[in-house]
Formats: sequence, structure tokens, C-alpha cells
Amino acid sequence: MKFQGLIITGNGTLTRILDIPIQSISIKNANLIICGSNEQICAIQLDDLKILMKQTFAYEAFTVVPNDDALIVVDKQLLVTLYRININQ
Repeated sequence: MKFQGLIITGNGTLTRILDIPIQSISIKNANLIICGSNEQICAIQLDDLKILMKQTFAYEAFTVVPNDDALIVVDKQLLVTLYRININQ
């Protein structure tokens, strides 16, 4: 099942809509989310909805390890891959 994403900031005064298919979301911090649709993973900066990374590959699941700045991805063959999150501002 795929959905369109709706983002509402913490204070509730600003609403942003992501026009990309989303099946799962992992929150890195207050300004960065990682979302995916089983064929693509995106890193999105919430301040301006800038897509920082868009990677296309088939996967079963992913999660973000907040304290280690790592993204763990399990692909369709159940191979686990660890990616280091490195965002240069």
C-alpha cells in the first residue's frame, strides 16, 4: 500500500505536503526524515522539503539508528546493508 505524505510541524502552524509515494518513514532528527516506497529511499530535510538523497533499489525494510548516524536496509534477498549518514550543510 502506498500513500502520499503529509507533514505538519511541531507547532501546528505550518503544513507541508510531500508529493512522493511513501510506505514507511524513519525519523533521524527534528529536521530530517528518511522515507521509502519499497523501490526507493529518500532523505528529506523538513525545513524546506529539500530532497537530500534519492536512491532507487528494492528493499524489504529500513531503519535509522539515530545515535550512530546509520541507515540499515534489508533488501529483497534479505541482505542487510549498513549506510553511514553524512549530510554536509
